[in-house]
Amino acid sequence: MIQNSKLAGACLITFLAVAHGSAQTQWQNSLKPEGKPATRLKVAANGKPAVTIQLPAQPTPPKTKAAGELQHWVREITGATLKIKTGLAGRNSISLVTDPKLGDEGYSIATKGSQLTLSGGRTRGVVNAVYALLEEDLGCRFYTADSIRLPKTNTLVITPVARRYVPRLKIRDPFYPDFRHWGRGISLTCGFAGVLPRTNPKGRHYIGTDLGGG
Repeated sequence: MIQNSKLAGACLITFLAVAHGSAQTQWQNSLKPEGKPATRLKVAANGKPAVTIQLPAQPTPPKTKAAGELQHWVREITGATLKIKTGLAGRNSISLVTDPKLGDEGYSIATKGSQLTLSGGRTRGVVNAVYALLEEDLGCRFYTADSIRLPKTNTLVITPVARRYVPRLKIRDPFYPDFRHWGRGISLTCGFAGVLPRTNPKGRHYIGTDLGGG
């Protein structure tokens, strides 16, 4: 009986190890957007930045937040620190802009030559655009604060798919106050982050100004 139990335990461990290895090798980006990929854009080469992050001359808190998030995660992926600049966008840049037609939280991703433009709605839309690029085009996953999957490489070339998304529902999840404590790594594009009132009855902010609160 003891020998049979040991054998069963060994078989179970072997099965789990094989299953885990198989899952690792067969992982696919299930969020990969449909459509024709744009021209290849080199973001980093051999751990060195190949593009800049471009902000308007007077960026709003959400744009500043979005630029910082993009810079942080590209550095985590490649080791390269993209420079954040303000003013007119030039070649080899990722521009973060506001488009009122996208409402509060909608976003769009567009490319023109060596310039990638991430547009967002009036509040945290541009932050959503950054995380859409990271998750859907690059394959990053932010499950929890300590469970994050990144496609590590020192040379990052992306072929984003141009698209536009505006959420139909304003309130998409009642548990946003819990998720907001994750800090970096929270996914704002998959329906977690519904819009709660900007302040509670005592005037304390639910959502910071960097995510479109007030």
